[in-house]
Amino acid sequence: MFGVIRWLALTLVLGLFVGITASADDKTSVAKQRVEWLRERVAAMSVVPTRESNEACKLHEEPIIKWSNPVSGGEGAVFVWTSDGRPIALAKCHLNSRKSLHVETLVSISDNRLRMSEAGQVSWEPAEPGVKFETLADLGVPADTESLRLAQMRRAAREFRFVDNWVESEWELRLMPAPLLRYTSASEKIIDGALFAFAQGTNPEALVLVEAVESANGRVWRAAPSRLTAYQVRGWHNDRRVLETAKIQTAIRTASLFQRPRTLNPFPFPEKSE
Repeated sequence: MFGVIRWLALTLVLGLFVGITASADDKTSVAKQRVEWLRERVAAMSVVPTRESNEACKLHEEPIIKWSNPVSGGEGAVFVWTSDGRPIALAKCHLNSRKSLHVETLVSISDNRLRMSEAGQVSWEPAEPGVKFETLADLGVPADTESLRLAQMRRAAREFRFVDNWVESEWELRLMPAPLLRYTSASEKIIDGALFAFAQGTNPEALVLVEAVESANGRVWRAAPSRLTAYQVRGWHNDRRVLETAKIQTAIRTASLFQRPRTLNPFPFPEKSE
């Protein structure tokens, strides 16, 4: 009798485990399909690093971060274009099944004027560079090793603070511990660089680029803040205001951040009913 009960209990547990595993596998599969769907649309965009250049930047196939926002319902990824290693532009893309939305947020993180084309037509051309670097004199000389330089860059990133005015509420953004991207660039004389994100949950809303560069005065550190959202963002370096952006109400093709929302009907990845 007890043997039958134990067998039935074991069968029930195994059935629950298989069901949970299958559900998890389904969610993983859908998440991968979403990222691939976003990637295909980003791959149709071509970015050149300067107005004078005809050589396209490299689009990294894998996103530098995948994120979700349980408050808004958005699930997305951030893709990066680089030129000789240096990050030039980002595409923060997401799908929102609650609102049947697909949103592309394109942001310039270049200190030059880039240009984007799609199907042979210019679709985005910022009138000004996306970021402005300032020297970090208090950080000291860049260290000789990658690990020590990373410690210096993390220290620099911790000196920044950002507040996001999201849906009429202020959110203190948190610094994500690991940089989204680590890079070097011979042509730009960048010895070492890192792209840090400040996030609402896992959703990156602001950025700081920290770079060790060869200058006329030797090796120095520099940094530049940037937004990664159409909402209003304010940023401080220590106690000094270094960033203040207004909420973007209308897509402007000459702005350093260009957002394109569109409704999808039918939505390609509808949520399953419970």
